[in-house]
Amino acid sequence: MKAQLLQRHGTYCSSIPPTANAKITHLSRIGQIHEARKLFDSYDSKSASSWNSMVAGTGRSRKVFDLMPERNVVSWPALVKGYMQNGKVDVAESLFWKMPEKNKVSWTVMLIGFIQDRRIDDACKLYDMMPVRDNIARTSMIHGLCKEGRVDKAREIFDEMSERSVITWTTMVTGYGRNNRVDDARKLFDVMPEKTEPVIACNDMITGLGQKGEIAKARRVFDSMKEKNDATWQMGIIMWNSIVSGYTSHGLGEEALNIFYEMPLSGSTKPNEVTFIATLSACSYAGMVEEGLKLFESMESVFGVKPITAHYACMVDMLGRAGQLDEAMEMIDSMTVEPDAAVWGSLLGACRTHSQLDLAEFCAKKLIEIEPENSGTYILLSNIYASQGRWADVAELRKLMTTSYALHDVDEEEKVNSLNYHSERLAVAYALLKLPEGVPIRVMKNLRVCRDCHTAIK
Repeated sequence: MKAQLLQRHGTYCSSIPPTANAKITHLSRIGQIHEARKLFDSYDSKSASSWNSMVAGTGRSRKVFDLMPERNVVSWPALVKGYMQNGKVDVAESLFWKMPEKNKVSWTVMLIGFIQDRRIDDACKLYDMMPVRDNIARTSMIHGLCKEGRVDKAREIFDEMSERSVITWTTMVTGYGRNNRVDDARKLFDVMPEKTEPVIACNDMITGLGQKGEIAKARRVFDSMKEKNDATWQMGIIMWNSIVSGYTSHGLGEEALNIFYEMPLSGSTKPNEVTFIATLSACSYAGMVEEGLKLFESMESVFGVKPITAHYACMVDMLGRAGQLDEAMEMIDSMTVEPDAAVWGSLLGACRTHSQLDLAEFCAKKLIEIEPENSGTYILLSNIYASQGRWADVAELRKLMTTSYALHDVDEEEKVNSLNYHSERLAVAYALLKLPEGVPIRVMKNLRVCRDCHTAIK
């Protein structure tokens, strides 16, 4: 009787073939819910798999679930997973405990849901209750515990496992690395039986050792990799970039350049945008202007990498550090893209260092045009004026800071209409409607929150 409620007037086929089930799932996942429902309703005989496809795919999963003539071990976890993906963990948990029959998939889905929601204590309790714990469940727990800083507990689960996949090993090594347990990470990494896919672990090892100042050990980890160029080009370049960045962060420009020049000899690995940012930065920190200029000139002509603003910012910083401010300005004038705040900020820093106050004023004004709400630039420009005794300009600038973008007065009705569309307040209102009670609301912007929104939110 319930199944008949879903039927519509029209032409029906006898039963849903497997290809139609796949299409229903596909249409649902790409957001074409009505098309999926239309196809589903065009068949008068629905199999269990077709019902499961609708439950797993549509945004109205609960309604479809309630209309199912029979529910099985596929449809229950599908609905639980749907609630998890929509942030309704409490509803998913309630549904989980109502399941008449829980299989391995059901337990694992609920466990992963708790972990993703950062409810690690609930995940631990559920894990202890699980009748069967497979590799997926154990690895998920290791990941969740490491993410919350409980590395020793994660290691206990790791040691209990009789069989460990490459993913399990990598998860544990990565967990050590991200919790600054570099020595433990290195020891475990050394005994990994398989290093066919150690990219993430290797990167964390290199990064962690570099942050501790042990760049020589980081290089040994890098050299210990039998295949620096993995199955995919992207995976290979990540490791190379990690070691180059490690040398750069310690001002070891020559070593960073040596790694860069070694890359083409390794085979298929080619430098990308990130590689050049790290290497050009190394040249800048080490004062290797000539090498940096040659490297920049070879980017597009030799390696096919088109410079972006980040590369120009590195070059301006390098020339500025060397006191070549005219050349830095020429570099900006030659840019094929619009200079951003990073570019002008690099030149501004060099102008302050070399006491080029006129050019510093020019850079600061450019920065104010690009980032008018960045108070730091106003303060810096005010200090420049003060150092020259230009007190009238200091006063005018401070006035500008308080009156910028209040272009003209408007009547009260227009103010109300304008403020109705402030994105920060809309974001908070949406969060209050959609998020569970007690969940923190975080509003992120590329600029500061406006004064009106801040007052309203308080």
